[in-house]
Amino acid sequence: MKIINKKILITGAASGIGKSLVKVLYKENKVLAVDKDNIALQRLKEEFVTISCVPINLLEEGAVFNSVDLAEQWLGGIDLCFANAGLGYYDSWQQILPQQAKEIFTLNVLIPMEYAHLLKRKYPEQTPRLIITASAIAFWAIPGYSYYSASKAAIRQFAKGIWTEQDGKWLTLVHPVATKTSFFEKAGNGVPMAWPVQTADEVAKAIIQGVEAEKKEIFPSKLFWLSLQLNKLFLFIKPIYQSIELSKLKLYQRKSSTLSKTN
Repeated sequence: MKIINKKILITGAASGIGKSLVKVLYKENKVLAVDKDNIALQRLKEEFVTISCVPINLLEEGAVFNSVDLAEQWLGGIDLCFANAGLGYYDSWQQILPQQAKEIFTLNVLIPMEYAHLLKRKYPEQTPRLIITASAIAFWAIPGYSYYSASKAAIRQFAKGIWTEQDGKWLTLVHPVATKTSFFEKAGNGVPMAWPVQTADEVAKAIIQGVEAEKKEIFPSKLFWLSLQLNKLFLFIKPIYQSIELSKLKLYQRKSSTLSKTN
């Protein structure tokens, strides 16, 4: 399936992977870009003038329905929906507040679920392909991202459940590794990047290739996919990796503690 002349809805479209998807897709398709950051959306519109943009905070009631409704009005329907918006906070699990945890699970789990339910209900025969940005962290939990890891694992289990019901040919999950985006800035000041790291453009390219091949799960990092396979034989790989990331978390906490005392 070539992605040409398609009607496409992209959430989290104003930055990172979402913006890279817009950049790749906008010339030969109709694109509705959704993001809560209105200023960033305006800049996106200036850069890619043919797209449609709407500021929507997906944490607000009715946001999913409104985005789909606007896509139908402005684009004339939906062929592809990229549920790309996501949220994470970086710190030990005890430091994440209940409200923050609620936001993480709402945006990373419940919102993609709502898109799946709504699109299947509105288009039962020819359901638009829903592409959910999950994460490599769904497979390997990383210290400092306990809630984020849990949310990505949850959305993967949701998708696997649909597939076991012999449904979901329209559903694709993407598992990026750490990506050079503003995500880490939003997760906390001075947050260390997990390894390996890819650019948003590299991830977007892999997503497009995977969607055109109608894959269920897309792994933009071949290195991570290989690590998953090797860890089945050499079970020490994942614990060593997690130990390295734990040392990063402890260093981050020491630096944060020093800064708070200084201030």
